[in-house]
Amino acid sequence: MPQSTAEGRLKKVFSQFGEVKQVHVVRERVSRQSLGSAFVWFDNEESVQLAVNELNGKFFDGRFVSVKIAVPGLSKKRGRTTQYKF
Repeated sequence: MPQSTAEGRLKKVFSQFGEVKQVHVVRERVSRQSLGSAFVWFDNEESVQLAVNELNGKFFDGRFVSVKIAVPGLSKKRGRTTQYKF
């Protein structure tokens, strides 16, 4: 999604598919600039499926977007490996 898209805009768009509980735009830690992705939480599974079916691959705020169901645990930090050990 475009970096300029705000949480309020996402909530408004996704609310047409059901009650939105929470919206979180993923941001870079230091600059707080949007990284172009977000999470949207719904009240029920039916709303989730409807949003995915209706918005995935559509043009949104100037870009084509990918809307899919997040898989818990995939974004957790993995053990860091270093190339060199001293």
